[in-house]
Amino acid sequence: MCAAWPRLVQQRHEDVQARLAQLEFLIRAECLSTSKCLELLRSQPRSLGDYRVKRLWEHPTGLVAVNKPFDMRIDLPKDGGRHWEEELTVADWFTANFPKEKVRFCHQLDHATSGVLLMATNKAAGRVGRPERGFAAL
Repeated sequence: MCAAWPRLVQQRHEDVQARLAQLEFLIRAECLSTSKCLELLRSQPRSLGDYRVKRLWEHPTGLVAVNKPFDMRIDLPKDGGRHWEEELTVADWFTANFPKEKVRFCHQLDHATSGVLLMATNKAAGRVGRPERGFAAL
């Protein structure tokens, strides 16, 4: 696997461990077969890395932009818990970095989607950061 993706050895141990725990969960839940899991790891070794939120930008008014990795939920549902012990959420990152603030998501990203996620540390910043909802006919 390291021959297919030499940067694998540079990944944080915690990232790889969390991704392996995620794959174990998917196999136990019968969402992924063992053979498909092995094929995924062989063909896409990068899927083992990058399981952490990265701060991209922060504004003094309380807006924070982060890079959300793929297959990470932004928060846990009120009636549900973690799927596996090592599972992290964007809300976990926010709480660790802003312990006295409540997370306010300015928009959503599907758990499978990676990309820029905008959050606010206060209500006023949350209102500024919310995109206007509207549709235009083409």
